[in-house]
Order: sequence, then C-alpha cells, then structure tokens
Amino acid sequence: MILKISDFEEMSGVSSPLIPLFFCNYKFPSSATDGVYKIVFNGKTEGFISVKSEFAFCLACTDISDIDELESFLSFLHIDEFLSDFRLGEYSGKVFLMTAPTRRYDKNDCTVSSQRWNTRCYRALFGLLDGKGDFTQWFTSFSRKINEGYAFAVCKGEPFIGCAVAPFVYGASAVVSGVFTMQNYRNKGIASECLKTLMSVLCDNRVENAALWCSEDNCGFYEKNGFRVEKTLYLRKGI
Repeated sequence: MILKISDFEEMSGVSSPLIPLFFCNYKFPSSATDGVYKIVFNGKTEGFISVKSEFAFCLACTDISDIDELESFLSFLHIDEFLSDFRLGEYSGKVFLMTAPTRRYDKNDCTVSSQRWNTRCYRALFGLLDGKGDFTQWFTSFSRKINEGYAFAVCKGEPFIGCAVAPFVYGASAVVSGVFTMQNYRNKGIASECLKTLMSVLCDNRVENAALWCSEDNCGFYEKNGFRVEKTLYLRKGI
C-alpha cells in the first residue's frame, strides 16, 4: 500500500541526507500529486517516495516487499525519471557525496541570495541553471524557499557567470545542486569559489551536512572541494 502523508513528522527518525529534498517537495508542491508518500506492507513502513512534477525520489528503510506496486504507482503518476537508494530494474549509478560544511570562507566577491533579491537576480540565476523551462513556475517555488530559509544560492560576476545552489535545506541538512560556470569562464576556479562560499553560508545557517550526486567524471572536483563518496544512488529513466 502506498499512502500520501499529511504530516512530515511521519518521517521523524529517518536518517538520510535526502530529507531536506523530501521536506521541500512536501512543503512546496506545484500540483495535487506532488508531495511525500509512504510505502506500507503488513502495517510496516518500508520506505518513502518524494514526488515533484515528473520526477520522484525513492528512499528505502527496509527491503521493499512489493516492487510491482511501486512501479505501478510511479507509472500511474506518469513519472518518467526517479532517483533511488535501492536497485529497481535497470539503473545507471550515480555517486553520492556528503560533507560537513564547518569552515567559513571569504565571500570572494560572490553575491549571496537574500530576501532583497529582485526579479533580475532570479532571472540571471535561472539562465545559468536552465533558461529553457518555465521561469514563472520555478521563480514562485524557489523564491519562497529562499525567503523562508529553505534554499540558498551563491553567484559570481556581474552579470552572473557562475553559481552554486542549495535548493533544498531543512534542519541541519542540505542538498546541493546547480554548481555551474559559463563555458567561456571555466577552469578559472569560479565554480570552486561559489561552492566554498555556499558551504560558508550553510555553515552560518547551522547546516551540518550537505549532500549531492554527480557523474563519475565530476567526482574529482567535489572531492577536491571537501566532499567524499558516501554511497551510490540509482537513476532510472523511463518506467
């Protein structure tokens, strides 16, 4: 049985760096199906699924007994891709890295997101991160998370030429993504400056653990900046 949870406290006691992502998907839904669901078998919770638009994140607390039900559920919601900490069918591995951001760095002339950010700043960041999606939908969700302290962004240059973003923050944990530098400015240390400044911002906000996932090709960059390999996540494209 798969049930949508109505109180995030149902996930209390679950120790996973993905919790901030689950929390933000729970708190900032963009559709009726967005949110967090629990996988229950014989009265016991075996895992959780966090759904956002057409993407899902699956977290197992124990072995999942009914994989067929899980696959049917994801298909019913038209989920095209999902990331999981357990194997389900054909996946490609993604390396999961985590660090404790305990060191403060100079701001390196970086711009840090705040409630004073205007639409121009958000549009510039959106251009670095995507630029092809729906800005209005992204802005509505992300600006709320910035203003309520559940997300942070660090940008470099004027106009912005690089960034590092923590779009999911909850309690003492954060998920990092969106570390990016424009092609003409790469190999100049800009991404490292943005990432170190973001770690400092997270430290100032009492975040103790930051997690991310990346391809094998990018592991060296993150290890050089203080991250370590923690475990493997599995990405599935298509149901």
